[in-house]
Amino acid sequence: NDCILKFGGGVLLGGVFSLLFFKRKRWPVILGGGIGIGMAYANCEQDLNATVLAHRSPPPCL
Repeated sequence: NDCILKFGGGVLLGGVFSLLFFKRKRWPVILGGGIGIGMAYANCEQDLNATVLAHRSPPPCL
């Protein structure tokens, strides 16, 4: 769900910038989508790492 929202937002922003500033080139749309997917991946990785660290038992005291 997060990936779809961030990808869509990136494509939308890329499309707006493409129309307004870059004479309808395709690369701002692709770049925006890629940045959106990268942000969603980073959020997912952070959530997974937090879950793993929360369930890890502390090391035994010697």
